[in-house]
Amino acid sequence: MKFGAYIKAARDRLNWTQPEAAKAIGVEQSYLSKLENGRNYPAEDVFDAILKVYAIDLSTLCSEVDDAELLRLKEIKQVRDRLAQHTRRKSKLAMHVAIAASAALAIGTGLITHELIAPETITYHYQHYRSYGVIRDGESLNLFDYAFRDQDQTVYNISEISARLDYDFIKTIERRGTVFVVPVEGGRRRYDFTHESTERLGNRNQMLVGIGAALAALGIAGLFAGLAIYSSKKVSQ
Repeated sequence: MKFGAYIKAARDRLNWTQPEAAKAIGVEQSYLSKLENGRNYPAEDVFDAILKVYAIDLSTLCSEVDDAELLRLKEIKQVRDRLAQHTRRKSKLAMHVAIAASAALAIGTGLITHELIAPETITYHYQHYRSYGVIRDGESLNLFDYAFRDQDQTVYNISEISARLDYDFIKTIERRGTVFVVPVEGGRRRYDFTHESTERLGNRNQMLVGIGAALAALGIAGLFAGLAIYSSKKVSQ
C-alpha cells in the first residue's frame, strides 16, 4: 500500500474531513492533500504528528506500507531504524535457514551417493554344519558315528543313542573347518560340515535412497526459501 493511501484510510476510519485532519495535525489542507495523493512525503515532525493524531502503530504501518514507500521515508529516524532492524532480522533468519538447508542437502546427497555406489547385490558364501546331539563329558566325540556303525551293539546301545538324537544346524559365513566342538549345557556338541551354499541378496537400501532424496529436495527448497527471505520486500512487524 502507498503511504498516502494508508494515511487517507486512517483518516477515513476517524470520519474526518481533510480540513479537520489537517488542523489536528497542524498542517495546511493542501499539504495533507499532497501527502494523501503521494505527491509529497512528510518531514519527521509531521510524520510523528500523523502517527499521534491518527493513533497509528509504527509496526503496523511498516508491515502494511510498501518497502519502496518506506524507503522514501528513510530520512525519518523511526522508519530508518525499523528498516535497519528488519534487514538484520531477515539476514539472521536467512542464514539459519540456509545452514539447515545445507545440512539437509549434504546428508541427503550423502545417503544417495552411499547407496548408489554400493553394488546392487552382494554374494554370501555359507558353510552348513550339523550336530546329532549332546555328547556327555567322558564320551567320545565320535559317539554318534560309532553307535550307528556298531552293528552288533556290543559297545553302544543304538536304541539309547537314538533317543538322545537332538539335531542342531549352524549356517555361517565363517569357515570353521570340517569339524568343530562347542561346549553346551550337559557336555559338548560336535558339528560336522555338510555342504556349502551361495546366496545373492540385494545390497541397496531403497528406503535410505528415498530418505536421502527427500532430504536433498528439502535442502534445495530451503536454500531457495532462505534466498527469498533475504530478498523479501516486506517489512514485518
